[in-house]
Formats: sequence, C-alpha cells, structure tokens
Amino acid sequence: MAEHDLEQLVGALRGGSVEILADRSVRDLDDTVRRLLRVAIAMVPGALGAGLIAWEEGAARSLGALPGGIGHLDRLQVEGGGPAADVVDDPPSLGAVSADLAGEDHERWPRLAAAAGDAGYPAAMAVHLAVPDHVRVLTLYGAGTFTDRDRTVAALYGLQAAAALHGAEHVAQLGRALESRDVIGQAKGVLRERFGIDDGAAFEMLVSSSQSTNIKLADVARWLLEETAVRGGSDATRRPDG
Repeated sequence: MAEHDLEQLVGALRGGSVEILADRSVRDLDDTVRRLLRVAIAMVPGALGAGLIAWEEGAARSLGALPGGIGHLDRLQVEGGGPAADVVDDPPSLGAVSADLAGEDHERWPRLAAAAGDAGYPAAMAVHLAVPDHVRVLTLYGAGTFTDRDRTVAALYGLQAAAALHGAEHVAQLGRALESRDVIGQAKGVLRERFGIDDGAAFEMLVSSSQSTNIKLADVARWLLEETAVRGGSDATRRPDG
C-alpha cells in the first residue's frame, strides 16, 4: 500500500473512531450499532449498505441494517448461505471475504444473488468481528466489485467495530441484569407484604413459581408487579404461581 493511501487509511480510521464513540458513550446498544453501520458505509469504498448479524447457539439474528432493505439480504445469507455464513464457518486470516453476486458467485447463492441484484447490490462482503465469546459479522453491499483494498479497509475497520460492539453489548447486559435485580427486589417486597414473610421466603416463592411454570425468574417477578398494579394491590392472598 502506497504511503499516501496509508495516510488516508489512518485518517479514515481515526475519524471512524471519533464517530463511533461520539459523546464518549456506548451505553445505547441500538445507537452504537447504527453508528457502526453508518461509519462502515462511509469508510469502505463502494459500500452502499451494511448490516450486522449475531450468531448465538446455532441461530442468527439481525442487530441492525442500513438502509432497511439490507436486513432482507442478511436474512437470505442466514437462511441460504453467503459470505457472512462463510466467515462464520471458516474465519479468514484477513477477517473479510467478498462475493461477486453478478458473476462467479451467482450460482453458488442464487437467492441472495437475485435479491441483491434486484436491490442494486451485485457485490457483497462479510467481515468477521472478533468479539469475545460471541460470533458477530458485519455485512457490506455495493454496486461494484469489492477490491483487495476494500477488503483490507473493511477488515481493519472491523477491529474498531468489534471493540465498540463488545463494549456496548457488555453495558447492555449489565443494564438488563440491574433491571432484573430491581424487578425481583420489588416483587419480593410485594410478597413480604402480602404474606408477612421474610426476604428469603419471598425469594423461594418466586423461584418455585419460576420452576413450576418454566418462566424466567425476572419474568415471573414482572408478571407479579403487573398483576399487583392491575389489582391495585387489593388481592392479598393469591400466590404468583396461581
């Protein structure tokens, strides 16, 4: 890579970092994903759309896509294969692979190729994000063939994206845990008041209800709080498992 190109790349990566971490915050996962996708489209030459796919326990789901129609192409990759599935099954050393959906890869993934062509994206690329303990893939779609330089830029950007995404997902997980703890604490308070029991006995009631109904403990607690709100706290005899 020529020195001029290298300077441009470093400058773009630096600008990408500023955009991703705007307001010095990764507290909102959805907002972080949107930023990651916007920067990916801006940074990778030829990229017109981008998506983010999460693989968990053999299943995949979209974390976001820009523009909206890209989500359909990501789903086709999950269902029928594409470069995104390829980097999951066999992560490349560079971290990114591309596909010419209008040419040599048309027959390999006909459904994806047809849909992408109709949408104006005959080229696709997937970047394996090195997120600890998770499988995340950044997808890119363009109107022309992605070059080796495009793949290099995308792979380097993927390092930034992985770090930001890991931080945002970790913060979101902590937030959900704190919310669940708060909900469970409120539910125990309801049971203590209703039945005149201590904190331990109230927790055991919630656990028993969770096990007998096969519903998560936090969801049982939420149901109890909702039921209490609907009844105005007047029902002092009903247990959370009925």
